Amino acid sequence: MKETVLNQPEIQAFYKANFHLLEMNILDEHPISGFSGNQTTPKEFSQSNHIRVTPTLIFYSTEGERLFKQIGIIADPQEFRWLGEYILEEGYSHESFGHYKRNKRTGH
Repeated sequence: MKETVLNQPEIQAFYKANFHLLEMNILDEHPISGFSGNQTTPKEFSQSNHIRVTPTLIFYSTEGERLFKQIGIIADPQEFRWLGEYILEEGYSHESFGHYKRNKRTGH
């Protein structure tokens, strides 16, 4: 994804404008602050969020509520942008991301 999607200037600009981004190594044991301000590690955070494979993208509300979890590679920049739009439009509240993508592809 880093070589095919995350290196695209349009994708970077879209995500930076709409989201606060954090990348972490799921095996890292250096201390970080969790949502509640309690100290944790990326490894503990990953385990508590059932992250077993990478890449895994998790979108949270500003209150720390998990909104959506995307597991696996998205190799197409357009599809990765759709993922961001899906979150911003709160599509996760009424349809799967797969259904959302199908609608985007067919113009619905």
